[in-house]
Amino acid sequence: MNRIILSLTALILITSCNPLKQINTTYQTAESNYSSQSYETAYNNYNSLIQLYKGKGMDIPNDIYLKAAECASKLGNTSDASGLFQDAMKDSLSVVAVKGYINSLKKEQNYTDVVKVLSDKQDFLTENGEEAYLKLEKFEVAIAQNDTKEILATYSDIDTLSESQVLAVINAMQESDNDKGAMNLANKTLKTNPKFYDIKEWKAVYHYKFAEKWYKSEMDKYNKDKNYTAYVYLKRELKKISANYRVSKDLFEELHKVYPSETKYIKYLKNTYLRLELDKQAEAMDKLLK
Repeated sequence: MNRIILSLTALILITSCNPLKQINTTYQTAESNYSSQSYETAYNNYNSLIQLYKGKGMDIPNDIYLKAAECASKLGNTSDASGLFQDAMKDSLSVVAVKGYINSLKKEQNYTDVVKVLSDKQDFLTENGEEAYLKLEKFEVAIAQNDTKEILATYSDIDTLSESQVLAVINAMQESDNDKGAMNLANKTLKTNPKFYDIKEWKAVYHYKFAEKWYKSEMDKYNKDKNYTAYVYLKRELKKISANYRVSKDLFEELHKVYPSETKYIKYLKNTYLRLELDKQAEAMDKLLK
């Protein structure tokens, strides 16, 4: 009996030390935890599995690298995720690995390397039907790096722009002294997306600042030489300036209605009402500020 027990014990020990069985058991555990979205446990399982393969000098299946990288990414461990996606690409280049690596680099705000990867893998991504993805990533990296020239060079390749993306293009146009293009884009966007309130605010502020600069310039001219001719000219110019203030007024009134507690809109409205000599409305805004 003792001999039988000893034999069984030896068999169990031999089986438990069998590298293939150990790898298979760890793999099944990792897959189970991955499927149940227990990413922290699955990540540890996959890491153990990778070490087992390495320890036995065996090739590591590509999907293990990818799933370990995904788990690391979901856990916020972007550095490990980047390394694992790189390992996956070295083993077998795939769209999943390339996209995963790029996403990890973006989370680390390592845009220099993102640009390099997009350049190095451009042909691969294009050949695999990822041209739209490639264009979008280039545009988003340009925004992240505040690269005015690249923003303007890439935005037209994007079919649909989000509000923040449109605003980035508008700001890039302004920085390039293309105010007309910026306003055209703002107007075009608001025509199809009237609830893009950040764009609406940009337009309102633009007209307000434009009017203020013009107003102060004309008042300075008049105050230097007050005469009848200068007064007639001033009245004519103020009428033109008022048209800009009215555009601002309408937009700020709309924004104030949507965001009634937003102080900046109240202040803009108060000043705009004063310029348009709408004293009662200005007084109402002043009360809201107290």
